[in-house]
Amino acid sequence: IVEALELSLEALEPSLEALELLLEVIIRSVIEAVIGAVVEALD
Repeated sequence: IVEALELSLEALEPSLEALELLLEVIIRSVIEAVIGAVVEALD
C-alpha cells in the first residue's frame, strides 16, 4: 500500500509543479491588473 501511495505521489509531482506555475502566472496577471487599475484611478 505504501509503495502504491509513493508511486501515485511521484506521478502527481509534475502536475503539482504545473499547478504552481499556473498559480504564479495567474497571481502575477491579477497583480498587474490591480496595479494598472490603481494607476488609471490615480491619473
